[in-house]
Amino acid sequence: MATSGWDIAMHRIDAEYDIPQNDASSLVRKIATNGFRLPPIYRAYYQYLPDEVIARIEQIVRDAYLEAG
Repeated sequence: MATSGWDIAMHRIDAEYDIPQNDASSLVRKIATNGFRLPPIYRAYYQYLPDEVIARIEQIVRDAYLEAG
C-alpha cells in the first residue's frame, strides 16, 4: 500500500515537534492545498508556533508530497 504525502508529513512532523494532532493535520492540509505555504489568514491561529517552525513544516509537507508522488 502506498503511503500518502499526508501520512509521510504527519509522521515527520510528529517526530520533530510536539504539536497537537489536530493542529498538525490542519497545517498539513492547509499547506498542501495552498502551494506548500501556510496562507497568512491562518497564521494568527498558529501564533504559538515560531516562524521558523512554520517554515520547517512547510518544507516537510512539500518534501513529503513530492516523495509520495
